[in-house]
Amino acid sequence: MKTSEIMSELDGRRDRLGMSRRALADNAQISLPAVNRALANQTRPNIESVVEMAEALGMELKLVPKVSEYEFAEQRALEKGRRIAQLVGGTMAMEGEPMDESVKAAIAKDTMHKLLSASRRNLWRV
Repeated sequence: MKTSEIMSELDGRRDRLGMSRRALADNAQISLPAVNRALANQTRPNIESVVEMAEALGMELKLVPKVSEYEFAEQRALEKGRRIAQLVGGTMAMEGEPMDESVKAAIAKDTMHKLLSASRRNLWRV
């Protein structure tokens, strides 16, 4: 979720509650100009300000995983595997031996399995 979407949710809640921006600023203990800029998406508020505004509106900020840790690691490993397969395929093509797509897919999948069975730190290196 983007900051602008979060701020839109907060502003919508404020409006539905019939709370003025001044009242939100007072309850969140944030300056009115900072609240106005944040809700108008003129600036990116710091996380503490967002949490304070949410609490002043009877809300809480929560981080919810989109996928499990394993699924996320698997996605990343497959992504890296595909990049490696592309590099190998490009090298083979330069040598006049183009690589079949099924071979690239097999390389990507094999690389994914190797990355997942090794230290996970390798997944996050750019």
